[in-house]
Amino acid sequence: MALRYITLVFPGDLLESIETVVNRVIAVTGFTKVAAFGRAVVLVEPGSPFVMADDRAGIILGYMFEKVGGRSRQVVAISQVPPASRGSSNWGAYVTVRQSPDDIAIEIARDPSGMVPCYHVRHKGIIAFASESALLVEAGLVGTNIDWRVLARFLIADQMRPAQTCIKSLTELPGGSHMNIAETGSQDIAAFWSPWQHTDRLSLIRDEVEAVRLLRETIMDCVQAWTQPFEHVLLYLSGGLDSSVVAAAMPQDVRASHVTLVTADPSGDERDYARQLTNQLGQPLFERMLEVGLVDLHRSGAARFPRPSVRSFAQAGDALGIGLADEVGADVFFNGGGGDNVFCYLQSGAPIADQMLVEGIGRGSWRAIMDMSALAHADIWSVARSGWRKSRQKAARYVWKPDLSFLSLFATQEATAACSHDWLDAPDGALPGTASHIALLLRIQNHLDSERGFNRPVISPLLSQPIVELCLKIPSWLWCRDGRNRSVARKAFEDVLPPPLIARLSKGTPDSFVATLFEAHRKGIATMLREGLLAQAGLLDMGAIEQSIDRSHHTRNGDFWRMMRLVDAEAWAQSWAAR
Repeated sequence: MALRYITLVFPGDLLESIETVVNRVIAVTGFTKVAAFGRAVVLVEPGSPFVMADDRAGIILGYMFEKVGGRSRQVVAISQVPPASRGSSNWGAYVTVRQSPDDIAIEIARDPSGMVPCYHVRHKGIIAFASESALLVEAGLVGTNIDWRVLARFLIADQMRPAQTCIKSLTELPGGSHMNIAETGSQDIAAFWSPWQHTDRLSLIRDEVEAVRLLRETIMDCVQAWTQPFEHVLLYLSGGLDSSVVAAAMPQDVRASHVTLVTADPSGDERDYARQLTNQLGQPLFERMLEVGLVDLHRSGAARFPRPSVRSFAQAGDALGIGLADEVGADVFFNGGGGDNVFCYLQSGAPIADQMLVEGIGRGSWRAIMDMSALAHADIWSVARSGWRKSRQKAARYVWKPDLSFLSLFATQEATAACSHDWLDAPDGALPGTASHIALLLRIQNHLDSERGFNRPVISPLLSQPIVELCLKIPSWLWCRDGRNRSVARKAFEDVLPPPLIARLSKGTPDSFVATLFEAHRKGIATMLREGLLAQAGLLDMGAIEQSIDRSHHTRNGDFWRMMRLVDAEAWAQSWAAR
């Protein structure tokens, strides 16, 4: 069952009794009290995964694994909840709550993967944490007022995930951070993990053979660990490299089914590759056709989240996946999410610059130039100039590009704030390719929210902390070796994946399905945006929107993707306004 929780930390001067508050929250949510220590009370939905420490002063919400004899195993019992640490000896998808040894402070920590949400709010002195913002609303701990400026920032940089949410007073504890709450109620939030901690030049794994070996071992270990808590895995298999790696890494004795989602257009039909893989693995494959009728544009899949992070077109895949999971008895969803990001899928001069800065200009840099030229289908000299320029830059800071299309002047004033994040502040001596790699890790965070997550756990094994940390140590130029994106991952699994799948460099996309969805609802979309809350709040450039919608689909190019993002935000805003 998926994890759903509320944790309440009470001040010393609470005006009403703790029991009164707890009972009120239980009555609204139907949750069960599973822990109480110090000034903290932890409530979970029955069936949610957790581990209570033997000392009764800490609890793990979700799934934690520990390294034992070189292999990861699920933590099912623990004497004490470990304090937040930068190391990956304990990893997983979890939030921990623990009392400090001096019995004064309460520490809440969220693991670096970000797979378990952790939203928090202060209400009448009580500091409340929850797996979804809607739980806090239902418990009367936070309001439903939308912060339109923050929503504007989301629309400008929709793959950025700041701590501030689009609901006023509601904040998210970032992955890899912890909050210490003193007896007085004062809060101290700090990051205990950062990707930059794993990027020192001296720790780079520059030997390609060693990088391949370590990546294979680490992925195999993490994926087998993720299968331990579950009886039957349903893997979303795209036919691409990343989900195929997850499939190949699962132990042969694990009960698993695979599903591939198909569009009517060949660009989204990956059945041939998926069939080759499952035939080779001897595993069942289910093929499901995406249908426009499975999507309701007025219903937001992110209605229980504090930002419009779930795309409307995902409703079709979610509905098909949930139905199939019910049919086959699967208790967890796996996917290859984050593979492009973790495996450093770059097409720029940054890897060339990294190679020049680390090893100097020579045969290695020339090979990096040739590799990127082949990968990007660009001429050698333009690629070489790009790498040289990046190597000469004073700072390696990645510059996030805002998307200001179809937004009003009022909204676009938030561009600078929208494109800021601590991870983008590169330390002295950082490599430009590493900065780009870390920006890729940022871009996956808003893709982790899913309606399926309320039905069964949704696990992205490639975002496991040990895998991410290892990949940050592999130089960016190795990831594009031989002109192949994600080259190290390809070589790590080339002996177990079908050769055509290893060789392909293209990717299937849902573009055709989203375009069909847009065309089917074009007139309704114009009305929805023109008369909606985003327009009333002054966020939209309706003139530009209506001009684009009125064009034929042949001249609109990629505008439909942006328009559908605005539709998703509108549906989300309406869901919160209706509470």
